[in-house]
Amino acid sequence: MKTKPLTKKEEEIMRVFWEQPGPLGLVSLSRVLPEYNLNTMQVVLRKLKNTGFIKPVGVEDNGKTGTRTYAVCMGETDYMALLVDDNQIIPLAAKLIQSIPSKRDLDELMELILEKERELEN
Repeated sequence: MKTKPLTKKEEEIMRVFWEQPGPLGLVSLSRVLPEYNLNTMQVVLRKLKNTGFIKPVGVEDNGKTGTRTYAVCMGETDYMALLVDDNQIIPLAAKLIQSIPSKRDLDELMELILEKERELEN
């Protein structure tokens, strides 16, 4: 299932969310991405919220007022999977399998495949 890719700004902000351990707000994001003005960041956060990438979870204090904080709803791997067309899954999987570095990783992948196979049989 393919979805529309994030814009450059949306992806940059989502990368910060994906790399940080907890919720983030406008103040926190502006420290990590000082090149964005607050209005732009608010617009991008609203769009990410409306499209289900983040959700409001609390408030952070910026010294003057409180601003909403957000948590990730969609992980980076889930997002990347949505970008792949159904007809690209097998070629992509074949390419990824070629890059598996160890027998242990291959065994783990095989277990996931067998689990999916059992799910499809039911």
